[in-house]
Amino acid sequence: MIRALRRAQSYNAVVLHIPIHLKSVAAARQSGLFGLLGDAPLQLVNPVTNWAGIEQFKALWRPHGDLDDRDAVRNFLTTLANE
Repeated sequence: MIRALRRAQSYNAVVLHIPIHLKSVAAARQSGLFGLLGDAPLQLVNPVTNWAGIEQFKALWRPHGDLDDRDAVRNFLTTLANE
């Protein structure tokens, strides 16, 4: 498999964008998921190699997430339901 990947001329990638709107800036900063000072608002998490990272975002989102953002809720819950 690795040899085939090395010989490939191009690759397909699937990226899912899930916005997480939180009610508490302090909770986001304290989580450490967005940089030490909250200065890294965009994060890429590979669920294949870092499922623990997905779980950390889920744990932060559940008590602090904006449940009024219906699209974000639907996308996040649909993605996590496929775990």
